[in-house]
Amino acid sequence: MVIGVLVINAADSSYTNKQTIGVIIAVVIILGLSFLDYHFVLQFYIPFYIINLVFLLAVLFFGDDANNAKRWFTLGGITFQPSELTKILMILFMAKLFAMLVEKESLNTLKGYVLIAVTAFIPALLISQQPDLSTTICLLIVIFTMFYVAGLSYKVIGIAILILIPIAGMFLWYIQRPDQTLLYDYQVERFLSFIYPSQYADSYEQQY
Repeated sequence: MVIGVLVINAADSSYTNKQTIGVIIAVVIILGLSFLDYHFVLQFYIPFYIINLVFLLAVLFFGDDANNAKRWFTLGGITFQPSELTKILMILFMAKLFAMLVEKESLNTLKGYVLIAVTAFIPALLISQQPDLSTTICLLIVIFTMFYVAGLSYKVIGIAILILIPIAGMFLWYIQRPDQTLLYDYQVERFLSFIYPSQYADSYEQQY
């Protein structure tokens, strides 16, 4: 966090005070949470999920509009991004959900798969509508990683890979078409710059 403040100060000192205040608030919250038993915290996994959805819906209707995106609230001069809170609340919610499914031996069942898919898809869909593709992908990767650690069947992983590889190929082919409507232009460029970094190096230098 200190390095973060120093880097921001070097880039634009006008943001240093705001970043420092954020660090102080974060440390206070961290110290407070460190005294809580996580078993007690996870008792509220359903309220966490509901609060998460309320924030994500609220930002779509009442959030600050910037560059055709609604991702932030401004409260008392502090900018708050609900999707960042989503990462934490969804980790807590999914941890409890996975634990219960493992305990009931229902993790690798159709019911378990559907429950996990639906609860993960709803917040991911809301975040994608902001639009915020990178956070959507990040959230899904975190949830999938938790799913794998919880005991996802390797048979299912194998089947998923066989299905996803051709879908990924079709997806990459489609988004490069000039008439594609699935993603915004800047999102397409992010995907392609990840795959072909040397071809997009000049465009990033021009932007930054």
